[in-house]
Amino acid sequence: MNVFLHQALLNVVNSLSSLEVTTRSAQGLMISEVRVPVDRLIWNVRILDALLIDEWKIGDKVADYEAMVKDINIEDEPDRYFHQLVQLLQKRRMLRFKPPRSLAPSHD
Repeated sequence: MNVFLHQALLNVVNSLSSLEVTTRSAQGLMISEVRVPVDRLIWNVRILDALLIDEWKIGDKVADYEAMVKDINIEDEPDRYFHQLVQLLQKRRMLRFKPPRSLAPSHD
């Protein structure tokens, strides 16, 4: 996986950990609200989608990008859209996962 794609994935995940705080006054009380900035999440998912090369999006026996995302509106469900992008990268073998470490002895 190239460094730009890696950074785009990290940006999507990090946008979920950042918080937006708004404070307003109502009937003499100060009310604070904390939420995840969804617009930033949507923007980061769009950037990740833009970095995927066209060859990965062409439908074949391994994965069909258009079929995976056709019913998903990125504005309404950015998390589902991101999930499908991760699934596409995994099916194209662009994501590698290390096996979990275990303290138990191996039974090989």
